[in-house]
Amino acid sequence: MAARRGELYPCETPGRLVDEFKTGEEAEVDMEGNTITRLRDGKSFALMDLGDAAPVIDAGGIFEFARREGMISVAN
Repeated sequence: MAARRGELYPCETPGRLVDEFKTGEEAEVDMEGNTITRLRDGKSFALMDLGDAAPVIDAGGIFEFARREGMISVAN
């Protein structure tokens, strides 16, 4: 998955991160490794796989995904 900024992804965690982070703490998200790392101490937490949403995100959205998959026609 390409690195992007300012986008929102449907990430879920097996545990409650609200118990692990304080307001204002910085973290690094690794979408390929399915982890989120708290920068102050380097502790990593698992993220659940994006599953069927991943190819749609990689394509740049639902419409581009549908075009690539032949679900809708491409404008000439």
